[in-house]
Amino acid sequence: RRPTESGMAEAAAGRGPAVSGVGGNAVGGKVMMFTDVHRFLVQRHEDIEYLRNLHARKSKLRKEAVSEVMRRLDHDTAERNAQVHRLHGEMASFTNRKLDGLQTQLIEDEEMSQQAACHMGHDDRRKMQYRIDRLSADVEAVRAGLSIVAEAMGMMGTNLEARDSRDVTKGAP
Repeated sequence: RRPTESGMAEAAAGRGPAVSGVGGNAVGGKVMMFTDVHRFLVQRHEDIEYLRNLHARKSKLRKEAVSEVMRRLDHDTAERNAQVHRLHGEMASFTNRKLDGLQTQLIEDEEMSQQAACHMGHDDRRKMQYRIDRLSADVEAVRAGLSIVAEAMGMMGTNLEARDSRDVTKGAP
């Protein structure tokens, strides 16, 4: 249906079988050229309409695809929120159970320690006091060691400050 580019160029230039150059045929040739140009324009119009419809169809499909993606996203968001709420509830109940168990265990341990303190003999108290005294001595030894380290660090800081001040005065004009 579509004329070739060279055929259109010939028809537009007035060459070819449409124009014979003799009186009556010249008018018929011009009409023939008009119909060729008209046919070409109709074909371009049909091509444009086809492309317009193709674009509209593709746009519609893309809009439907976007709306489907949005629907899926909303569904996934709702599903994730439900999962988070369910996990929150499970963690809250788990934490409450653990705290209840811990509280019960602490109460039982406190009761047992009170009973043990009441039933503690003289030898047990003496061993406990010995452990306390030994721990106190260890704490004092650690404190003394840390005091020595702190004193050495102080002296080192003083020496560094003195050296830095000497370097600054040597570098000054």
